[in-house]
Amino acid sequence: MAIFMDSGVPKFDSDDLRGTVKKLHDYTISLSEQLRFLLANLDSENIPAIEVLNQAVQDAKGNLAELTLTAQGLQSRVESAEGSISQVQQTAEGLVSRVENAEGGLSAVTQTAEGLRSRVQDAEGSLVDLVQTANGLTSRVSDAEGNVSRISQTAQGLESRVSDLNGKYTSIRQTVDSIDVEGTVNSVMQDGVAELNFLDGRENIGFIRSTSNGVLNIGSKYDIQLSPGDRLIVNGDTTMYGALRVFLTPHRYWEFAADGIHYFNESGESVTMMKEK
Repeated sequence: MAIFMDSGVPKFDSDDLRGTVKKLHDYTISLSEQLRFLLANLDSENIPAIEVLNQAVQDAKGNLAELTLTAQGLQSRVESAEGSISQVQQTAEGLVSRVENAEGGLSAVTQTAEGLRSRVQDAEGSLVDLVQTANGLTSRVSDAEGNVSRISQTAQGLESRVSDLNGKYTSIRQTVDSIDVEGTVNSVMQDGVAELNFLDGRENIGFIRSTSNGVLNIGSKYDIQLSPGDRLIVNGDTTMYGALRVFLTPHRYWEFAADGIHYFNESGESVTMMKEK
């Protein structure tokens, strides 16, 4: 173990300048030799281990800054006298930063090798949450009233959903093969009437609308109206021999006609499921 010996700095003697200079010279040579010896014999016993470094600085106004350093990570915190806080925590696994004001608003970012997440929230409860990974992106927006919108995007497709606290929702799922629309209410009109519109650009090319008296209108270039009872109305005219067909395959379908409901198979053979009374 190397031990440092300090014999003290020679005193200055104004009556003996030559002797003082010689003593200082000898002292310098001695320090140089001891430094060379120490550098050649450094070991764990010479240097104490520092496991935790914790420093805090505060002023008279109440502003505070703290820094904590360990072998596992680094953490810093800055707080103002008004209550605003910013924190950063860094480890080998990731990085977390958070900023909060005295009114309750906050933003936080969490970063790891697997992904990135950011979150912003205000004092009223409105929230935006964004999660990003190598496989996709998900965003969520909500407010204090319970309304929520969510978008999930991957390389295979895109899904969006909007809902409220009462259970109403609409959902759209899009892939290269299809677009699926689902929901309790697509478009609410007055008196609880529902409507679903199909648009091509800005042009309305079709719609499905229910009316307050129970009539279902299917509109496009040709209007189809399904009324309560056994009537099928096309373009405003009652057509007793008309029919509405729902195709399962190009040659297999259900036929809803004025005289009943029929099923047609691939060979064109039909089975009447329900006849007109």
